[in-house]
Amino acid sequence: MAYLKEHGLDVIDPEQDAEDKWVAHANELAQATLLPGTDSWYMGANIPGKPRKCLVYLGGAPAYRAICEEIVAKSYEGFALQPARTALAAS
Repeated sequence: MAYLKEHGLDVIDPEQDAEDKWVAHANELAQATLLPGTDSWYMGANIPGKPRKCLVYLGGAPAYRAICEEIVAKSYEGFALQPARTALAAS
């Protein structure tokens, strides 16, 4: 939030490619566990009709923080940053 404010930005959205890579990474981690075979809320099984997928990041907090720090170090690579007025005009 501070970065956005300091740079006059109001909107941050993940780019589709980055989002797809993150989902694939999270799914790969989940497949290495027993969770996909369970009827747990971790897999969204508590909501009838909901697609089953792991709803938590299983790489651990230190790995998650390292990924976040790397994204920040690369000026939020994988995210589209823009002022709100630009985002509204594009809609």
